[in-house]
Amino acid sequence: MTTIADLLHNVCGSRFLAAKKYPVSVMGDFCDRKDTVIIDEFLPLLTREFESSQSSVDRIIALSAFGSLGVEEIVPVLLPIIRGTAGKYDDTAERVRAILSLQRVVFVVPEKVIFTSLSSKPIL
Repeated sequence: MTTIADLLHNVCGSRFLAAKKYPVSVMGDFCDRKDTVIIDEFLPLLTREFESSQSSVDRIIALSAFGSLGVEEIVPVLLPIIRGTAGKYDDTAERVRAILSLQRVVFVVPEKVIFTSLSSKPIL
């Protein structure tokens, strides 16, 4: 999952990376951040994978894939994990991985990450 998310980020998320690694000058742009393959297919697949995972390691891998994808639509998925919803998302390692998964999104839409995280009080 993480490898596919990273590939989608390289091809669709960053025009610089796509031009550097793939024949964009010959074939044109393959896709963009808002492409239906990412938003309507891969993101729901990752969300289902995360929610159905039984072990903490599998959930951390899914969170890493969210981070590798790097689209702003992951913010609403990750915020409950970061805030640590009582009884459901109380594993510290998962919460830290969810925070780290926002790294690529912060470079694209920093205002969304900052304002969304400040919009309501976290559960401590």
